[in-house]
Amino acid sequence: MRAPDIRQRPPLGAWVAIGTLALAVRFFYLWEIHDAPGFTRLVGDGVVYDDWARALAAGDWLGQGIFYQAPLYPYFLGVLYAVFGHNLLAVRIVQCILGALACALLGAAGSRLFCRTIGVFSGILLAVYPTAFFADGLIQKSSLDIFFVCLFLVALAAAMELRARPLAWLACGVVLGMLALTRENALALAPVAVAFVALQRRDGGWRTRALASASLVLGIALALSPVAVRNTIVGGEFHVTTAQLGPNLYIGNNPTANGMYRPLRYGRGDAHYERLDATELAERAVGHELTPGEVSTYWAGRAIRFALAEPGHWLRLVGLKAALFVNRVEVGDAEDQYTYAEWSSLLAAAGRALHYGVLVPLAIIGIVLGCRRGAGPRLVVALLFVYAASVIAMFVMARYRHPALPFLCLLAVAGVVEGVRYIRARRYAALGLAALLAAGIAVPSNLPLASEATVRAGSLYNIGRRLQDEPGGLDPAIAYYRRALDLNPRDAMIANNLGLALERRDGTQAGLPYLQRAVELAPGQADFHYNLAGALAEIGKSDEAVAAYQRTLALSPDSADAHNNLGNLFQQRGDVAAAIEHYEAALRLDGRNVQALNNLGVAEVTGGARRARDRDLPTSPGHRPEIPLGARQSRHRPRRGGSGRRGHRDLEAADRDRTGAGAGHPRTAAQRVSPPRRCAAARAVKPLN
Repeated sequence: MRAPDIRQRPPLGAWVAIGTLALAVRFFYLWEIHDAPGFTRLVGDGVVYDDWARALAAGDWLGQGIFYQAPLYPYFLGVLYAVFGHNLLAVRIVQCILGALACALLGAAGSRLFCRTIGVFSGILLAVYPTAFFADGLIQKSSLDIFFVCLFLVALAAAMELRARPLAWLACGVVLGMLALTRENALALAPVAVAFVALQRRDGGWRTRALASASLVLGIALALSPVAVRNTIVGGEFHVTTAQLGPNLYIGNNPTANGMYRPLRYGRGDAHYERLDATELAERAVGHELTPGEVSTYWAGRAIRFALAEPGHWLRLVGLKAALFVNRVEVGDAEDQYTYAEWSSLLAAAGRALHYGVLVPLAIIGIVLGCRRGAGPRLVVALLFVYAASVIAMFVMARYRHPALPFLCLLAVAGVVEGVRYIRARRYAALGLAALLAAGIAVPSNLPLASEATVRAGSLYNIGRRLQDEPGGLDPAIAYYRRALDLNPRDAMIANNLGLALERRDGTQAGLPYLQRAVELAPGQADFHYNLAGALAEIGKSDEAVAAYQRTLALSPDSADAHNNLGNLFQQRGDVAAAIEHYEAALRLDGRNVQALNNLGVAEVTGGARRARDRDLPTSPGHRPEIPLGARQSRHRPRRGGSGRRGHRDLEAADRDRTGAGAGHPRTAAQRVSPPRRCAAARAVKPLN
């Protein structure tokens, strides 16, 4: 292997200049978005990380159960909270500093692995790349991902120069292990690094290379061992990072997969529900309780069986995911850069100029022309391809592919630099081949495989969902819901929750058209029929309400609340026998449903029955409902919960006590059933008692 030319390293001032530029960009971006709703309101995984970090800062450093999400970022947050208090601005500032440092580190790594020019311009490119400084402003782990990737590249380059010194490779392994604790699939890079040490080095014998490889593996083990030991002691199973691999494999490899994220249960994309749903569905399928490792194995097995049973379908899906990985659109989940660009002119301008549709074709040129420069470029190419494969094996989202950005920056700049060099040398044959391949990859990179409008609709929806729970936030929430529905008029969840918010503000008639629209867009979702049934009952359309509740039960037979409310309607009609039948069905499904129990007692008294005496219910002739029976909803504690992403800590704690899982919470008396991920607006309903 040809050692990198040490004389090509720029002076320290170059790295300081790159870091200063990156820090200025990030601080200016933070200043621009300080009025954005998402600056002070967390959504998605950010809520989970925030709650987790608060618990850590309060002293609960071990937690409970097997880790389901990568733990390093929450612990990073926990330390910052312990030092600065619950100060999100301080977190963002620290992340921007780390992001700026990552740009300088990438420049240093590029100078060693490629050449000085490529290193400097790679650092500058990362400094101004929109996805990079956007991620540094989020309460998400993507900022740490980039930092550890760049630190890993510097450690690799340094270890190469130090000629197999064990401590250098040990440090390299520790950094890679830390990266795996923020992004679990980064462990796929370990075999590449080990193979590079074992096969590429020619400045020592096999014993030297074996010692270097062993040192690298030991470093990885040292970084992962605290988590593995903690999982074993606290959770009772050995997991080196988390127990989420199986569900992620299945989400990206099943007959209905589209290459992007889809929750196991419709509407349950909130991180609070992912573990609970994966466990409940797996245990229901096998008929007994499962450990976290067994849950993961169950879902991984289903993904493998799908690939073996339908290889053609699976290969097409892999091709789609590969195209999505190189596509220009950043597929966000809870927050996206296109929405934040409404508050940041810098992000908007950078996003129009710099994206994967530009970066990936240039990187292809860099791969074709740059690999001839030595082992360093070939190592970067190998790391990029293996990391891309680890994402494509699951599903593609912006934050999942984000750690590939430093590799792409190096190769894209190499493509420009090498392209100019080949033009000057008149080596047109190789340059033509590289340009042809770049043109080929530019097609999937710029095709409309994903919609920016749909991505923005999801973010606007989440902003509205958070706003509506705040005092005076209902009006702006409705405005965000309307904008989201305009961008994605086929989204039943947005229509449903807009309808509920309008009901809350303007009355049932205002929200009814949107509840009906939600049912039309997603007729197979019981929750939408349930919400429509409640609205129809309130405006006196009893027959239509009964039909809607019956459709709810056809889709979700275990809905105790639907039985209870259907019983109310039959009671209102005077059909006491039918009402009693549904109240009893509700109690069979949920023996703690106080409203159904009380309503049953009222119905039995009304019908002259005396079975209520055996239930110790108040059955005096004066005990009557305060309101018309058919017009009110029951207290909601259905199987599929979801009133809000956060803000109801007491209810979440109750649900954790009830389920033994750390996710989900029951609905209160002031709420109607809402599709879980996109939480429906609160509905003022008085329980029957």
